Amino acid sequence: MIPLYGFLSISIFLLSLGLFIVITRRHIIALLMGIELMLWAASLNMMVFSELFSSNESASLEGRVLTFFIILFSVARISVALTLCLSIYRNFNSTDTQHIMT
Repeated sequence: MIPLYGFLSISIFLLSLGLFIVITRRHIIALLMGIELMLWAASLNMMVFSELFSSNESASLEGRVLTFFIILFSVARISVALTLCLSIYRNFNSTDTQHIMT
């Protein structure tokens, strides 16, 4: 079994990588990827801590179900965001945020 610090270190890595991408990148697709990485890190944390602090099987199941709903929400949000990105590209012929704002 993988210890708790292994999962938490992966989560910290995903969160910091996502934050780095959001801060440094200018393209809309890269920004969405960074936000998704941060959401995956939060989901991983939720699953790890639900397993750690669960007193019975139903409490552990609640964390898994909540994480599943977060993933479903993430998929729906990304489909809408990609549609908006395509619309922005059609109107501005670029996905660079600096070009769109001027």
